[in-house]
Amino acid sequence: MSIDVTPSEGRRPTAPTTHDGAGKSHAQVSLKEATLPRGRRHFLRSLVCDGVTAVSTAYLANAGANHVTGLIPNGDVKEEIDPARYPNTNALTTFPSGLSFHNLGVRHTGLRFMVVRDTIEGAIRDNDVVLLEGCAGQTYFDFVSAIAHQHGKVVLRLESGKSQLHDYGFTTAAVLVLYTGANNILHFLKRGISALSDAVSLIRSRRVKDGPGHHPEYFGGDGPSTGRTLFTVGVSLNQYAFGLSEHVARFDLQSGEYPARDGSYTMDGRTVLMLKDIEKCVTDFSNLRVLAITGDLHARGFSHYTSSPERYADYQHRAGWYETFYRSWLGGRPKVEMDPALTGRETPVGT
Repeated sequence: MSIDVTPSEGRRPTAPTTHDGAGKSHAQVSLKEATLPRGRRHFLRSLVCDGVTAVSTAYLANAGANHVTGLIPNGDVKEEIDPARYPNTNALTTFPSGLSFHNLGVRHTGLRFMVVRDTIEGAIRDNDVVLLEGCAGQTYFDFVSAIAHQHGKVVLRLESGKSQLHDYGFTTAAVLVLYTGANNILHFLKRGISALSDAVSLIRSRRVKDGPGHHPEYFGGDGPSTGRTLFTVGVSLNQYAFGLSEHVARFDLQSGEYPARDGSYTMDGRTVLMLKDIEKCVTDFSNLRVLAITGDLHARGFSHYTSSPERYADYQHRAGWYETFYRSWLGGRPKVEMDPALTGRETPVGT
């Protein structure tokens, strides 16, 4: 058997052929010819990277604006609150099992606390166990914890041992969004100008008929690097998990209904996980009166998920997902907090 690989003069090389004993020839297709040409592979890879980067950048532009807006003070100093009416959640929330807890939502600022202190302190006096959002080291809830200890109550921090990755992710979300969004927008503008230049050059080369012209593999030069795409996707995931979603940012402008469509750890993730721990504590302390003091959005979430069998089923389903995707690597479990005054960890007077 012989192999004929010599192309005819002046003609494009053809695929190698083989000759069998009967004189019949069979074309052999090389591996390179059976796969996409290099130029087309480069085009498809660049197209995918461009699409993912563009979609992620659009998401960052929208979500980042909401995050920054949510961080702007909303005039709490000028807010007038009627001391006779508690402005946040203050209700008895009941699980389908029949067990219930006092659900007290707060807006954790010093000014608001001074106005509603009597309500908070009264709720602490009326209950046996006080569950608090967060972990030790959060100034507002540290102060509430001190009041609870002063009244001789059992205090549990619902998110003790939570990873600081959440704090870092939330703090850096706005900065990463602004940097990545601006950088990618400039990148696409540059690519657009380059693509326009390539198109003009191609049209001119065909008009002067000085040959077939140069056909760029991908207008605009090289597509975005894989690193750029992965970094943009990473920033988008960080913003989704730790940033303030559009639903949360618009909460005060709407009817006040809990933003159940939010799927972030900052909002709905922590709400559902805290509610799961509250339910366990209420079950374990069924002979005691339990009070949960959390941010008002979380408190509204507790009321939302226990308000109907359908919503409670939704809460249970989400709890499974959030345990897997959030708690498994961010931690946070209820832990009894000892009174600092009894452990010597309080700040000495006069220092």
